[in-house]
Amino acid sequence: MKQPNLNTISKYAYYGLLFFLPLSTFLNNIALIVLFITVLLSKKERFSLKKMLYTTLIPFLAYVVVLNLIDLNFETKVYIKLLPLLIIPFVFYNLKQDIILKGLIYLFIGIIIAQIIAIVGIVQYFYFTEGKTVALRSYAGINEILHSERPYLGYFSALNIIVAYYIFKSKKLWVFVISALFSTAIILLISARLALLISVISIVFILFARIKINVKYLVGILGLFVVVLTIFLSFNNPLKNRFQQIKYDTRLVIWQGAYKILKETSSPVLGLKNQTKVSNHLNNYYENEAFFDYPPDRVRFVTKKYNTHNQYLNEILRGGVIGLGFLLLPFIYSIYYNLKQGKLEITLFILSLMFFLFVENLLARQLGVYIIAIILSLSSIQLHEKH
Repeated sequence: MKQPNLNTISKYAYYGLLFFLPLSTFLNNIALIVLFITVLLSKKERFSLKKMLYTTLIPFLAYVVVLNLIDLNFETKVYIKLLPLLIIPFVFYNLKQDIILKGLIYLFIGIIIAQIIAIVGIVQYFYFTEGKTVALRSYAGINEILHSERPYLGYFSALNIIVAYYIFKSKKLWVFVISALFSTAIILLISARLALLISVISIVFILFARIKINVKYLVGILGLFVVVLTIFLSFNNPLKNRFQQIKYDTRLVIWQGAYKILKETSSPVLGLKNQTKVSNHLNNYYENEAFFDYPPDRVRFVTKKYNTHNQYLNEILRGGVIGLGFLLLPFIYSIYYNLKQGKLEITLFILSLMFFLFVENLLARQLGVYIIAIILSLSSIQLHEKH
């Protein structure tokens, strides 16, 4: 019986990496370890150091380590969590373009499975627990019901609209249409606000690309948008209520604290120099300075030690203006390069991620690190335009 070679193993490990991205961080870790080892043993390509400097977050990772060395604060757990920022670009650089493209199909399927799991959870909640008395949007255990965190499920659903268009735009466009409708329905069902914004922007750009921005179609689309918006505002619905609750959002308290800490930072160029100080300053703000309409919220904030829920804010606090610059560099370059090459879908990948970074501190989560590293790596590789 013929034994699989290293290239075959690395190919399927890569497929597993993308398939499990929305499903299991544990299995993602296993897939990445296998992929890294097989690519390392069969490596033929060499890194382009110049390319890595402005297409990945490797310089950002190096900067974080250097700051910690300067401050004599070695955050080993942070380094380990950020390791995929180094490993994933390396393995992508050594995979063939057709394999990378095919991997998007596995990501597409993985997201659909995550969506189906969420629907099963919602049905169980509605029919067998408190669904008929407590609205899903207000239920404290919504993440347990969805078997996923709402912001991440919403983001993956929005991302799948772009992925589906990239895969099926030349053939089987109907698959994209059905997938887009399904993903949008999920987003509305779970009341994921940012995901809805990303979806609307993505669909509008995709429509413009398909119709070549014909004026008649443009007027029609804008008219349809006005009608849908009017209907949306006319009726009481979960998503409308979620938008109305923005002024009570946890993030507003966090961002007020982060902004206050930023103003008081002695070195805006280098920041506080490590994540521990950022966390300590925020927790001190929750405990002693923040105002809460509902007093028990103070205990919740202090106990859970909420992070900044905004990657840009976090990096300007941790690493100052320089740290923020290192974070933004690969995103700005990727948008510039892919727009110049006319790669709409890859540009939308990057833009969707940049929007997500406004409301989540992705680098504080292993899943978030994977998302950033994979999307940046996808955006910097020459993918085949013909499917």
